[in-house]
Order: sequence, then structure tokens, then C-alpha cells
Amino acid sequence: MILELLKALRSVGMASPGDMVAVTGMPRYLVLSAFKFMEELGLVDVVYSKGSHRIYRISVLGERLLNIGFSDLSLIIEKGLNAVEAHSKEDDAIVTQEVVGTGGQAEAVPAES
Repeated sequence: MILELLKALRSVGMASPGDMVAVTGMPRYLVLSAFKFMEELGLVDVVYSKGSHRIYRISVLGERLLNIGFSDLSLIIEKGLNAVEAHSKEDDAIVTQEVVGTGGQAEAVPAES
């Protein structure tokens, strides 16, 4: 459910939980509790807040979560945000290797973050 909401929020840009109820068709009480949970984890950012009305957008961490393909949020819950960073750095090192010339010889070197 969280990943579905993050994907939907990314597709619309910015939205309130009420907007996301209309977009996803999920029950309002689930969407409201999910947004509180996502905000506490840092997966969404509050763009506008007045009273109980809030507009959200996906955060950098939320984008990273979707981009690296976590299908299970238990890793974040159990191990915290360091797990996301560690997993992301592993992916970056594997995917973004570049060939660097050294004295006429080429060697594969992981790109620095």
C-alpha cells in the first residue's frame, strides 16, 4: 500500500491525502494513516500545511526507495534509513563503474558518490 501511494504521488507531483483517495480508490482512513507513517519515515515532504489540510510531495528518500526497487518496507522499519543508504551505495557501485585510464592501462573503478 505504501509503495502504491508513493508511486501515485510521484505521478501527480503534489497532492493531499484526499486527492490520493480519489486517485487510488483506497479508503480514506488508510490513506490518512499511511501519510502520517510516510511523513514520519521521511518518505514524503509537507509542501503546504494549514490546520489539518496538508499537501505532500515525494521526498528524496521516497524517490530513492522507488528507484532502487524496494518491494518490502520492513527493511527500513527494522534497520532504519542506514539500510537504504547502504543498499543504494551497493547499487551505485555496481551500476556506475567507469573505466579510468592509468598509464596506458584501463581498470574498472567504482564511481565515487
